[in-house]
Amino acid sequence: MTLTGADLLVRAAHDEGVRLCLTHPGAAELPLVRSLVREPGVRPVLALCEGVATGVADGYARVARRPAMVLMRGPGLAHAAPNLHHARRAYSSVVSVVGDHATTQPAGDARGAAPLEAIAAAVSGWHATTQSVADAGWDLIDAVGAARSGRCPATLVVPVDVQEAEAEELPVVLAERVRRAPVGEDRVVDCARRIFSAGRVVLLVGGDALRAEALPYLERLGRRPGVRCYAEATPALAERGSGRPTLPLLPSGPEGAHRVLRRADLVVLVGAPPPASVCTEPERLPPGASAERMVVLCGPVDACADALGRLVDALPPPRHQLQLAPQPAADGHREWDTATAAQTIAERLPQHAVLSLEDDRWADAVAEASATAAPHTLLSTPGGPLGQGLPVAVGAALAAPHRSVLAVQSPAGAHYTAPALWTVAREELDVTVVIPRPRPAEPRHQELRSADGRPRPQGAIRLSSPEHPAVGWAEIATGYGVPVETAATRDELDQALATAFAEPGPHLVLVDV
Repeated sequence: MTLTGADLLVRAAHDEGVRLCLTHPGAAELPLVRSLVREPGVRPVLALCEGVATGVADGYARVARRPAMVLMRGPGLAHAAPNLHHARRAYSSVVSVVGDHATTQPAGDARGAAPLEAIAAAVSGWHATTQSVADAGWDLIDAVGAARSGRCPATLVVPVDVQEAEAEELPVVLAERVRRAPVGEDRVVDCARRIFSAGRVVLLVGGDALRAEALPYLERLGRRPGVRCYAEATPALAERGSGRPTLPLLPSGPEGAHRVLRRADLVVLVGAPPPASVCTEPERLPPGASAERMVVLCGPVDACADALGRLVDALPPPRHQLQLAPQPAADGHREWDTATAAQTIAERLPQHAVLSLEDDRWADAVAEASATAAPHTLLSTPGGPLGQGLPVAVGAALAAPHRSVLAVQSPAGAHYTAPALWTVAREELDVTVVIPRPRPAEPRHQELRSADGRPRPQGAIRLSSPEHPAVGWAEIATGYGVPVETAATRDELDQALATAFAEPGPHLVLVDV
């Protein structure tokens, strides 16, 4: 069989550790589709739109800790922008391969033509266009290496004639795997010195520092007098639950962040970006952004667990250690409201489940309640509520098919990526989706309050609320092949979740609260 540029690219992806390729192809990607079918080591999964495909790749990369590839048509790269934004903020190893018209095609504004270089530059940490068949495999290797090293997501544009051209076999020895960069000893020692001399210290934790291997070091640091540990407001991934040191989340709003950080003598960034606010008024930004009050131990793509272990060793032992207060138990409150629904979800969460939360009021309640739930993995929305929750849950299920996956999804965000339900049904994944249906008179979104705290005019509220007319989520989910149950009481929600977790395949639960 004649080897083509598309074959080289797919083989290089497999050799670089890619095992999953989300596809939403068009005519310019058909050679790559044929090559994917011939490569048994890379699983192709079809998505109905590019936004779903990139979100699934993001969730897979977070949970599997390996790169995921997305194959899409040229103009669809713009459609993928919201979830590529999430992948960038989550430092997920997502590699987008985008087909393009042939390099020999005459200049002109053909249907399907798009300024791909400009779009790729806007949504990628690394991007390139393959110019010849000899470069196809090597360009893909460079793309995976860039995504692994934090320049993510990576985008590679491959013209269709390059895909179809005859090629020579790549060498057996390919690029060396990118490893997490160790933190320099000088930085660790400087952090230890400043923590020891400061009175009140806040460790702001994110990235890989919230994975299981780093948690014992965070627990030891949290026992030091004067030291408090907080996870960033919307972590890409955090290991949490009973028996683990669950860090409280830094409040996402400027007022809450201000309360946490204003009294800190020192803020130590451990895999997290500096605290910032979407507010444009400088006096309302969270404090701690000045160099004299902030120190960076490790970045999101550094070897955070190793850095934390060395930091613990570098600090002199405290004269006494604080006993961490146990997480408060549920107070028995059973009035049917958001808090009760969130507590019911937390109580039903299976051991070692993956919990995907779309950023809204419901997500905040479930995040708080699940701190004492069974051990689980939390996936959040580092880029804001842009429809990430559903496809990220799908990616988690593809990465860990032996684990239950629960997506608590805001209805507004679900509109972005509702077609993810079709992929769940098509692949027969064990994903349970919970979507609240709020009372019509109840304001749901944090966006209904302006940044300066003043209420918005009624007209602005109407433009911010998608509740009228009511969306038929039961009909939408059924149309995509996902069975639906509704719950209007605590007992009904508990029973619906018990059924969903016990039965294989997808489920959607609509909660009237």
